Amino acid sequence: MVRHGESEENVALEERKNRMANQGKTDVNPFGPGRFGNSPLTKLGVRQACLTGSHLKANPTKVLWTSTLERARHTANCIADFQPGIDLTGMPDLNEKNERQGVREKETMLEFVARVAKFRDLIDWCEIDVLIVGHSRFLSVLTSLLLGEPVLNPLAYRNPNCAITEFEREDGKWRLIYQGSVEHLPETLRTGLD
Repeated sequence: MVRHGESEENVALEERKNRMANQGKTDVNPFGPGRFGNSPLTKLGVRQACLTGSHLKANPTKVLWTSTLERARHTANCIADFQPGIDLTGMPDLNEKNERQGVREKETMLEFVARVAKFRDLIDWCEIDVLIVGHSRFLSVLTSLLLGEPVLNPLAYRNPNCAITEFEREDGKWRLIYQGSVEHLPETLRTGLD
């Protein structure tokens, strides 16, 4: 699994969070209401995605499933450039909470977890290796569900921009190899760490 590269919205949200912290506001949601958008990658995000693709070419895969939102699709396309013949498929069910095809939908946390659980069931039946490009919350909840853990915090497993998480399935059980790794990126290109 790979989280998308840095997006314009990631930068804007971080700037807003920092402004609020400087004003001493700690009890207010730094992201504001309805702050889910379909923003593109920044130039740095494109570099992250290309370096991730270059890193992943050592372990080629035949199938890549991606969220249909711009930042994930662009990341997936950069990765696919390093994997000739890969089958790249857009999957709206991978989209960030409350986003589908760029339209804001109301979705409770329980509905969101149920949607991720449905996706987990899909990959449980998959017989081939699949590379998934998506969003931090989705990948965090998916990680919890694959490990059979309750979802107490939707961001229990942090996923910086272009972080890689790898699982292996053995005897029908998922085993976490590593989670949220950005070791393939130079330190100057690591974003979304908080």
